[in-house]
Amino acid sequence: MLKEQESGQRTTDVCRQHGISEATFTNTRRSMAAWMSPTPGSSRPWKTRTPS
Repeated sequence: MLKEQESGQRTTDVCRQHGISEATFTNTRRSMAAWMSPTPGSSRPWKTRTPS
């Protein structure tokens, strides 16, 4: 499913084919990125904050 989207298919089309919502797809993609990262937190920019 992730490979289909990375190969150029629109996220909406991939989600429709697999019967899931776009929110579920996004959460899965983020979860997989965090799980596959070589160091904890390196692929999770949504969890980091920059000082302002």
